Amino acid sequence: MSWAGAALAGALGLAACGGELATPWVPPDAAMVRCTTAGRDRMPPVLLELPVPPIPTGLLVRQLDPMALNDMGYEREQPVCAALLRPSDAEVEGARDSITALLTAYRETGTTVSSSLGACACDVARAADVVDLVAPCLDEPHRPACDPSPSQIERARELVEPLRETLAATPVPRLHWRVAGRSDRPGWIARRLPELLPRHAGGVTVYLAGQAVPSRHNHVLVRRLLDAPGVSAVLRLDGGRAMLVIRELDGALVLDLFSLPAVDGRLVPLLPFIDEAGAEDLAARLARPAAAWSPPLPLTEGNLVHLDRPALRAVDTLMLGLAPLAGLPDAPRTLPSDAVPLVDAVTLQARFGTEGKVLRARLGLSDAGQQWAQSLPAELLAPGVDQLGLPLELPPAPPPAVVELPFVIHRSATEWLVLDGISGAAAFMRRLEMQHPGALAGTLDAWELALPPGAIAPGGTVPPAQPLREWAERIGAERYQLRSSFDPARTTLELVLEPG
Repeated sequence: MSWAGAALAGALGLAACGGELATPWVPPDAAMVRCTTAGRDRMPPVLLELPVPPIPTGLLVRQLDPMALNDMGYEREQPVCAALLRPSDAEVEGARDSITALLTAYRETGTTVSSSLGACACDVARAADVVDLVAPCLDEPHRPACDPSPSQIERARELVEPLRETLAATPVPRLHWRVAGRSDRPGWIARRLPELLPRHAGGVTVYLAGQAVPSRHNHVLVRRLLDAPGVSAVLRLDGGRAMLVIRELDGALVLDLFSLPAVDGRLVPLLPFIDEAGAEDLAARLARPAAAWSPPLPLTEGNLVHLDRPALRAVDTLMLGLAPLAGLPDAPRTLPSDAVPLVDAVTLQARFGTEGKVLRARLGLSDAGQQWAQSLPAELLAPGVDQLGLPLELPPAPPPAVVELPFVIHRSATEWLVLDGISGAAAFMRRLEMQHPGALAGTLDAWELALPPGAIAPGGTVPPAQPLREWAERIGAERYQLRSSFDPARTTLELVLEPG
């Protein structure tokens, strides 16, 4: 074996070992997983600008950039994985009703306090330290003539007690992101936080382990999280809408981000009480999963992105459940099903040792997709692309989302071009063959497409959809080829895009 080969084998061995500290923190049903090897390399060109869901800035890892990970204390040449966790079915199904009931109790409490305590109700609520539980007092100024009595103060506390009980009994789910990997610099990230905080666009308050936590804002939740094993810091983000928990456990650096996707400004005063009621639940969610995610493609072969459609739809459905918190009580309860999908999961990988120019995609086929795959004969691809059983016209851009919420994939370029991209294969092939005769080869169940230089670049003969323009600019300047193959059972379809 050459020196270069030995070095590569050693690096792959290290990556395999490091994966033992990354993937065990990712549950097997994660909605999205993105894995990158930390170090001083740049992101592979074939993964840059692909329309996949972004990683929140609150995790401080940028878009899992190798250099950004190295600067946080993750060990070089070791994989680090970021995951969006799937909410439970109970959370998805119960979120709308429980939050609607909570907000109804919040409004009714405000009405009760106002009617019981009269014109000075808000001054009494302030004196009783319950003003944030009384909705009409959000913008109510102090009245100089009001002088709350001890009995009025006690009465205000009694009147908000039913709301406190409702808060304690109402689970409010959050979006949960996690980043995990091997660290070789214990305590490094806590010391480097001042340099890392500008990576987040919003406000940040830092609480370090061992420091006192002031009795304000989300202090009950912050204290509970700081008491969890291995926690070195808790960051309160965006005025309490999100919490980042930083832990160092047995050589692993683990970051957990809990967030509410959108909150109406009028409901922000309620957040500390929601957090207080849910402190134990959030602390329990820090636990390592009982089973680990298994990458569909080996982490030793390249950086990857994995998308699970049913889990991503569960996240977006949870967004609808949380819509009343965003001031959208009339949002639909469910997502529309625009078409029967052929693909349930997509894994994209940029292979090591190829200058970041080789993209491998493994598509996990749905039941409908497997039926389609089984129907394909081993006949020549050209000129009969119509026998692929796919639309011969490129699918249009998706219509607007059903409501204005920060969905992960609903009606997005990720859904249109990545998860459902296979639906446009026949239309793309037909257009390619018309402009470049002889570009198609292979069979209906094993394609070979030649992509001449400039063919798929913006302004080329087969121009890309708008969300792919920047990616196509990187790829389209060279000659590429695209090959496909099914596994023997035809449950997965593999695509390889490489120069040549």
